[in-house]
Amino acid sequence: MDIHERPVVIGYDGGPGAADALALGLRWAAQLGSDAVVVVVYPGPAPISPGRVDAEWVADRRAEAERLLEEARRLTATARAEFRAVGSGSASHGLHDVAEELAASVIVLGALQHQQPRLLAASTGDRVIAGAPCPVAIPPSGWRDRPAEELGRIGVAFVPTPDGGEALRVAAIFARRFGAHLHAVTVVAREADVMSYRIGADVEQIYVSAAEEEFQRGIEAAIAEVAPDVNASGEVLVGGDTVETLAGLRDAFDALFMGSRGYGPIGRVLLGGVSARLMRRLDIPAVVVPRGDSAHRSPGITSKVEGMKADRNRDRESASDAALQRLATYGSLAPGRPNHHQHAGLDGHWSPGKVYGTLVDAGWGAGWAIRH
Repeated sequence: MDIHERPVVIGYDGGPGAADALALGLRWAAQLGSDAVVVVVYPGPAPISPGRVDAEWVADRRAEAERLLEEARRLTATARAEFRAVGSGSASHGLHDVAEELAASVIVLGALQHQQPRLLAASTGDRVIAGAPCPVAIPPSGWRDRPAEELGRIGVAFVPTPDGGEALRVAAIFARRFGAHLHAVTVVAREADVMSYRIGADVEQIYVSAAEEEFQRGIEAAIAEVAPDVNASGEVLVGGDTVETLAGLRDAFDALFMGSRGYGPIGRVLLGGVSARLMRRLDIPAVVVPRGDSAHRSPGITSKVEGMKADRNRDRESASDAALQRLATYGSLAPGRPNHHQHAGLDGHWSPGKVYGTLVDAGWGAGWAIRH
């Protein structure tokens, strides 16, 4: 099913961000040429309850849901949309069920709040996002008051992992449909954030420069594989905090796509720490993409990761079978060297090893390494 045939599901609860979700969801549905479905979730009957009291309470909550739907209809008087009141044990399950039933292209929610929702006190925006079967879009507070603009610039917070590759693949699908420019960004930590101060500035710079070049090649390869027909570009940014660096790009994009955590249920969203923090800092819509299954993942992006996993598993099995453990150290930890006391308690046999490469004569300890 093409993306324009898949509806946009909008979660509405009457809270502070509900009108923002309506504005974004309806706008994107119109651009995609797809249907919009506005959903209000109310508590369904409990499996075990006092019966009459439970039925009266559910009826009251259903009436409140219908009131909220009428409120949403007034806010969307000029837009084409379907409206549904759905009974469920939680807001998250209700929205997930509708999204799965309709094969939704995206779920749109209001900005994440730390207050209690109107209908289901136990639910939060985080729980709606967790486990979602499709991408989840969240506009910043006040989005409804901003001038209506088309989604023309799509950013992707890219990392060379399966979930990062899936975010790029899905963003490319949206870019094709919207006719938008796609730009992938990878953030590399500054020298001082990854290297000991004793290493020296020259070595720090060499390390970061090498990382920039490697990530840039990775971005270009990923774009060539999953978005060859899209107007796309990419860059590597050197910054301190990843979240703050990406949040500072708010004027460069109309929306930012990001991957969810690289484990958890396949085809579901499971937020990692960076994604969760970033969604609350962005001043543009954030789109979190669920982890894709093997049929959707780009083999070129994930081949190195999967290959490393396979090698690691084989190594573990081999080591277990032979009851063999190996440890590689640098020279000053070897017997008779200045720092051997750090490993003095380890049993085993020491043997010499060699490393082939270019030694940079800069920074702390380089001279000692050349002499020894």
